[in-house]
Amino acid sequence: MKKNPEKMAELWEKFPRLSTEDEDQIIHDALPQFLFYEKKGKSAWCYCTACRRGEVFTESKYADGIEICRSDVPGKLKHNEIGSCPMCGHKVQYKAEGRGHKNLKVWGNYAVFTAIDGALYVNAVKAKISWYSIEDPLIEIEGYRKYIFSEYGSEAKRFSWTNGFVTMTHINEPIFGSTYMGCNEERYEYTHLYTLINEYAIEETFLKYVPFSYYCNTSPDVQPILFIKAAAQNPKLVEQLYKCGFGYIINEMMHDRKRFDKLINWKSVEIKKALGFNSAEMKYWKSAEKESRVSNKLYAYLLLKKSKEVKSVDECLKIISEDSPELIEKELKIAKKANSTFIKVRNYLNKYYDKSSRYAYAGEWLDCQDMMDKLHYPKESVLRFPKNLEHLHNRLVNEINANSGQIQKDEDKPYDAKIEKQKIELSKLMYSNLLYTTILPQSMQDIRDEGRILDHCVASYAQRHANGNTHIFFIRKNWLPEERWYTVEVSKEGYIRQCYGYKDNRTIKKPESILRFEKEYKLYLDYAFKRISLEEYEEAAKALDENGGYNNDRTDENRITA
Repeated sequence: MKKNPEKMAELWEKFPRLSTEDEDQIIHDALPQFLFYEKKGKSAWCYCTACRRGEVFTESKYADGIEICRSDVPGKLKHNEIGSCPMCGHKVQYKAEGRGHKNLKVWGNYAVFTAIDGALYVNAVKAKISWYSIEDPLIEIEGYRKYIFSEYGSEAKRFSWTNGFVTMTHINEPIFGSTYMGCNEERYEYTHLYTLINEYAIEETFLKYVPFSYYCNTSPDVQPILFIKAAAQNPKLVEQLYKCGFGYIINEMMHDRKRFDKLINWKSVEIKKALGFNSAEMKYWKSAEKESRVSNKLYAYLLLKKSKEVKSVDECLKIISEDSPELIEKELKIAKKANSTFIKVRNYLNKYYDKSSRYAYAGEWLDCQDMMDKLHYPKESVLRFPKNLEHLHNRLVNEINANSGQIQKDEDKPYDAKIEKQKIELSKLMYSNLLYTTILPQSMQDIRDEGRILDHCVASYAQRHANGNTHIFFIRKNWLPEERWYTVEVSKEGYIRQCYGYKDNRTIKKPESILRFEKEYKLYLDYAFKRISLEEYEEAAKALDENGGYNNDRTDENRITA
């Protein structure tokens, strides 16, 4: 499906807000509910968060000395047990008055489906409720991702504290962030877990015949957004794939997007044309639907068909019965790198190695091809088909080690350019106090040197930093800026993920001054990402300073304006 940018822009203008009904379904039906109670003698005052009603229940009521009614509610109420509300029947957890309702908070992640004019809108949100005041709870609903699936194309936007909702390059499952307490300090974690709300709206869109409910009920690992993304490419083809017993192709794509996606002609509605099959092939693979690892076998078969080297159906089936899909993948990659053919590569492995060791040697051979590419060996080199693979591997390893510096510089160039490009934006997140200051990495090698000297794993985050998926900053002493001291990782959303010094502080405890700097920096990031106003930031910073913190010595000119 070719995307229509103009139409997509129009659809984003129509993106719906959460309706009152959707919010009520999240707050009252999907989120956990509680029955707060207070016992006095044989009576119990109860308040239900689901129906928001309060009532007094008594074990016995008398009129003129005659018992007129009896309630069993007070006897059922036990702190933290699960039951039902006596007023509305909703499932609730009992909570005794005076045992923590002021600190009680619950939250949940949800994807709300809405259908408008045949298009599907999905609003991924986090809902949070706290009951400091029982009858007037604090309710927050935060937007995380937005999705549109239509006949004009599909797009997704994610929320950024700095730029609001920004368009994503790829459509992924929504990811929700939340803080939690770990090892006596606040940390940030992410999850893909969420609940669908109003998912039947899909039946009112161009995806109405796609077996969405069947997928959700039968797949061992349900990923609704990725399923809808795959189905939106060609809803009629996806429908036919499931009807004809090829639904496992779509399920497989949920786990590995590269599998099948480029092997199928998504422009075709007919399965034969989409898979490039004739009648005999269709009959064979339809009969093989219930075989073990059938998706792997079909994937290997389609790989061979795409290579156009193996013309015979019987020969293709013979090869996939002898070689695993993983081995066939490696053989095809080797053939491409060596500017050769799949058959020649396969014959080479069959000639020199037995069946049990072909996969291992194919991996070693592919490593050799990669090393020769790094060393700029010509595609036509006779070493591409060595007489002794082990000797060649050892020789190439020695050459790589001898030229490692130049090879690393060549590989770093595109990433160093990205690091340089994002410096202006990231400089707004730099922070200093009287003792310490944060500075930006200058290059990939700078990050690797940080990890080498401090003996921790920050080097493994270098590419993620260059790509903007996370941010790595260095903390330096103001009086000794050349000494590598501490390293901090900040998420794209502006939360401190980790902050460590030498050997990840396994051999030495964090000094109090660094712990204080982390608190100050966290506060500054809240301000930089507009989670708090300038006035709130200054007030909180002053309170922190009065409690033993260190003053922020940044001038107003260096601050990010709210």
